[in-house]
Amino acid sequence: MDISSWFLYLFMLILVLFVSEEEGVLLLYIMLSNHENIYLMVNFLAACPESIGDVTVRGETVLHIAVKTNMLEALEVLVGWLQRICHKDALDWVAFIPNWKDEQGNTALDIAVSNMQIQAIQLLAEINAKNSKGEDASQILQRQTQLDRREVLKMLRRHTPLVTASSVESIEWLPGFLRSKTLFPERLAVCIKRQRMRIPGDVLNALLVVAGLIIAGTCQTMYNPPGSFRRDNNLSTNLTNSSTHGGPSRNVAADSAYNSTVVVLVNSSILYFASTIVNLLLPDTVVTEIVAVLLFGLSVCYSMFLVIMCPYPAGTVLLLALFLIYFSFRYINMLGNRQIQRLTCFYNAKR
Repeated sequence: MDISSWFLYLFMLILVLFVSEEEGVLLLYIMLSNHENIYLMVNFLAACPESIGDVTVRGETVLHIAVKTNMLEALEVLVGWLQRICHKDALDWVAFIPNWKDEQGNTALDIAVSNMQIQAIQLLAEINAKNSKGEDASQILQRQTQLDRREVLKMLRRHTPLVTASSVESIEWLPGFLRSKTLFPERLAVCIKRQRMRIPGDVLNALLVVAGLIIAGTCQTMYNPPGSFRRDNNLSTNLTNSSTHGGPSRNVAADSAYNSTVVVLVNSSILYFASTIVNLLLPDTVVTEIVAVLLFGLSVCYSMFLVIMCPYPAGTVLLLALFLIYFSFRYINMLGNRQIQRLTCFYNAKR
């Protein structure tokens, strides 16, 4: 941002200090009056995220203003901000800001539908905005167009976002990042972080202790698996029964091995779940990355050991499937965290 933009930013800060609240003029709305002020708006949101919930004396939120002035770029930034911001009150903002009614009883979606602003409707649909009657965008369009719900959902899908991956590099990176489409890894990471922020510190510590004890207990299976779970023990049992009774006790051995395999599968599921809980509850620090690597290495060793020892091919497949599910979740969450950390670092720098 150049020097002139900084002077404009300071000027608007001073202006807001002297503007009467009765006039309903807020800093975000002043920034929305000019397309060049989108970057300033993002900076102000990062410095004061609570301002996203401000309303004018006419009951208008920043979403109302963006839709009324048909500023799609600003609306895209605001939608991206609501989808990605990791704040202790973010869940409350997402719940009430898109559905806030002005003094005339209209939500932002009501205004967009009345003006047939298709792109604005698509953007508001991404944050589950509803009209004054509690209907979402798909229900409104389905009622008005008499189309099948599948066709309406296809219509609402944003195929060509205003900002593409190539154009993000040519503009300020943060507005471009917020205007880009939110992918599933980002949504998953944001949801996890928001839920973690709402957990009290003492409860968080207690959960980490319990998860650590569960991991320590379940890992004992790697050192002392059930006797009938081992292939060599299963074979020796069959040979002993054959020599003693004159015939193999295949049914007894098979039932015992099957039960042991089920126990090991349940034990593995608990271990992977507890390891995931630890990774999700720990704060985003370098120590957390080290702990995550250690837990993942432990899970790999645990899985490979049990796969080698498993007497059933089906059990081996299920063990590998459990590990792949655990690995896929960890990988998807890691991708989302990498994207969200860009916004989090910028947000923390403004605090």
